[in-house]
Amino acid sequence: MNKSGFTLLELTISTALIIVVFALGLIAVKSSSASVSLNRGKAQLQEEARRLMIVLGQELEQAVKPAPAGMSLPYGVKALTILNNGEGVRFQIPNNEAFTSFGTAIEYHFETEDSPVAGSNPPVGNAWLDPGEDANNDGILNRHIVRVQNGQSRILGAANSIAHANFELIDAGNVLRISLILTAPMGDTRSALVRHELQRDIYLMN
Repeated sequence: MNKSGFTLLELTISTALIIVVFALGLIAVKSSSASVSLNRGKAQLQEEARRLMIVLGQELEQAVKPAPAGMSLPYGVKALTILNNGEGVRFQIPNNEAFTSFGTAIEYHFETEDSPVAGSNPPVGNAWLDPGEDANNDGILNRHIVRVQNGQSRILGAANSIAHANFELIDAGNVLRISLILTAPMGDTRSALVRHELQRDIYLMN
């Protein structure tokens, strides 16, 4: 006569299958959550980079560019100059269309408290505030571009996630190329970073 019910082996197999299905479901949920976080982080960095490029271009496209060969700029006027191995730029802007008056020199320069990771090229930090990096003791990892004129400085844009910035004159000094790398931590894992790169060429109109 057959007895109803499950044997110990059947119960063991059923339990194992339930555990496997549960584990696979948990992995799928974690993977989906990580994907959502990554996409959200990238979208935020893309928007920060786009807005910063707009701010940079508003003044830089008006900058006085280097004079063509055989010509010279008005007395006392300095052409756009690259600073600090590409991490900054100095320029002047005409005050009128006749080019008889020019504003005082303006500087943009990249500032970061984030120490570069060994071997990174270009040098980029880990986007975490590590011991000894908080230079101004504000509890924030500062990474931004600063505008300086007449001794007054202010941060450009709202982006505080700039890992690297480079300025380069190309096309015989007629175009300024700006390259930005923005990074941000993804969750609590130090090895996981969201990264976005953006490059823009600005034609110097003056």
